[in-house]
Amino acid sequence: AGAVASSSSFDAGSSPSPAVRGTTGLANATGEYNCFLNVVVQSLWHLPPFRQQLLAIDAASDASALAASGADAEPGAAKSAEKRRKASRLVSALRSTFVEYDAAANAPSSDRLGGAVSPSALRVALAEVFAGSALFQESQMNDASEVLLELFDALHTAGHSFVNALFGLRLQEFVRCKKCKGAGGKDLLSQQHEYVKHMHLVPATGLRRHAVELRKRGESSCLEKMLRCVDKDQKPCDTDRSGCGRLKSVTRSLVGAAPDALCMVLAWESPRAPKEEIAQVVRLAVTEQLDVNKVFGVFGSGAAPRQLRGVIAYYGEHWVAFVRNAASGDDGGWVTLDDVTVSLLPGGVPELQHKLVEGRLQPAVLLYLREGAQ
Repeated sequence: AGAVASSSSFDAGSSPSPAVRGTTGLANATGEYNCFLNVVVQSLWHLPPFRQQLLAIDAASDASALAASGADAEPGAAKSAEKRRKASRLVSALRSTFVEYDAAANAPSSDRLGGAVSPSALRVALAEVFAGSALFQESQMNDASEVLLELFDALHTAGHSFVNALFGLRLQEFVRCKKCKGAGGKDLLSQQHEYVKHMHLVPATGLRRHAVELRKRGESSCLEKMLRCVDKDQKPCDTDRSGCGRLKSVTRSLVGAAPDALCMVLAWESPRAPKEEIAQVVRLAVTEQLDVNKVFGVFGSGAAPRQLRGVIAYYGEHWVAFVRNAASGDDGGWVTLDDVTVSLLPGGVPELQHKLVEGRLQPAVLLYLREGAQ
């Protein structure tokens, strides 16, 4: 996984990382299979609020607090403390990798020649946290979106609330039944839940299907509208609340303001989708901005849309990242990150879309951020 398979026409370019200011490459020697991890580190590092908050963690005091939390704990509390210790080790390894990446990305070009940052410490920490599992073991390929979710969960478990503030979508969902009546004769509401999630999962096939349906109805296929259509499933009107048991559509809505960042994960049915399917999904989903409020039916909020800041994509079993890098110029600042290779993408999002389609790269993670978010 050190290079894109030859049957793909994708070419990241041959410029080594010192050629691009404000970023750098990550090592992926033959047999290490680090590309899935590299793209996550590189994409998160290029989100300024995430980078600043992670680097601001006081590693020493964090470790001391965790050590104290496990002392003389009851069995249940001890298990919880062990979970926090594992999460803290993972966060510490991620922070250490960010420290090295930050130093390399901001070093003078002459000081950066000759090598890339190694993600080995983070790779080892992942393997240790999941010891006894088939997930995230060294020298094995994994899914970038899965490791991204585990890192978010580790930050939350270790008590670093900034991940909730930055990525946390607080949602409420319910089923409304007009046939059944609740208190005061109003429509019965059941299956009510409120929760926070850090990633928004979207089936790529569902996007394509709903785009066709909207087109048949003569409606525009804007991304926000399609995401509302895709995020429709059904649950029964709850019989435990004197409901009829019939399947009804689930309604989901935002609780409070939308987070500054959105992590959208595209789920594909095949790891090698045909080029025409990739082209359709790229055209529909890889957009320069997204109004998160409209996705969840909130209109007229006046909130600024989120801007596309990163795309993680794969061809077969190789992962590549495209990120907006503020230090790389005034042309949109987009760069391609393919392990140690970093190259400019001067055409911005249109060129990014072209690269994805022509390289048969399937976008798996889209990262959006509110402009000016700190």
